[in-house]
Amino acid sequence: MTESRDAETDLRRKFNELANIDMSDVHCDDSEQTNALSDADNFKLAQHQCKTLEHLWTRARTGSSELKIIGGLLYKKMPVNITSINEYALVVPQVFRHELITLAHENMTGGHMGCRKTKQRIEAYFFWPRMHKMISSHVRSCHNCQLVKPLKVKERQPLQPITIRTHAWDDISIDVLGGDLPLSIKGNKYLLVILCNTSKFVHAIPIPNLRAQTIATKLVDFFLLCGISHDYTM
Repeated sequence: MTESRDAETDLRRKFNELANIDMSDVHCDDSEQTNALSDADNFKLAQHQCKTLEHLWTRARTGSSELKIIGGLLYKKMPVNITSINEYALVVPQVFRHELITLAHENMTGGHMGCRKTKQRIEAYFFWPRMHKMISSHVRSCHNCQLVKPLKVKERQPLQPITIRTHAWDDISIDVLGGDLPLSIKGNKYLLVILCNTSKFVHAIPIPNLRAQTIATKLVDFFLLCGISHDYTM
């Protein structure tokens, strides 16, 4: 939370400097005040000369409700969905945009936050055309972020089509039951159990032993009765 507050303080200070707002109650030396005035003058000139802002100046001069000229600077009315202490966002010319994004994202107090939080920090004070796209591009290409960002590994296997059988005995499961069953009159002590996975019907065939030939013979008799199945589970 401290990093977030410090980053917002830096942006608020930059907003005041560029807008040439009186900061006489804030302690700073003469060199800082001179630099602030210099930045404000350069910013004002750049804002008037920026080609990407020409259409916004035209709208402001023709009485747009969203754009307003205050003190010779161009501002845009803050949307209701943005949390900000300011009623208007300062419109930024192209030459100052990279500096602001760096201040919000890569500053010592910026914390290298993601796209969403970096956008929230900047849009509380500033605006320029296609701002969100530029911020996202900068954050995604940040060298330090790339070094620590976890790699996304595609661990899930692609889905495979599932064949659903609709006819009885098309899909069967086969098992043997017995070992401790009582011996029948015909000498059978095991059951060859065949389950239809479609209808859940159970077919049990008594067998005297577990020899392969015995089981194969009974299975052939079953297939002659019910037909050859497509899928088998043993």
